[in-house]
Amino acid sequence: MASFFTTGNIQTEKVYGPITELLSNDNPAKYRGTTLKEYVDYYNAKELDNTSALLHFKI
Repeated sequence: MASFFTTGNIQTEKVYGPITELLSNDNPAKYRGTTLKEYVDYYNAKELDNTSALLHFKI
C-alpha cells in the first residue's frame, strides 16, 4: 500500500525540538528546535549531496 505525507499549505509556528523532560547536563540536546516550514524550506533548497538535511539543525 502506498502512503503519502504532505504538510500542504499548513502555516504553523509550532517549534519541534527535543523533549525537555529528557534533557539534562549528562544528556544535552543534539538538535535545535525548528519549525516545519524552516525544515521543509531548507530541505527543498538543499542540493542532493548524499548528506542528511538534519545535519543543518545539529547543535
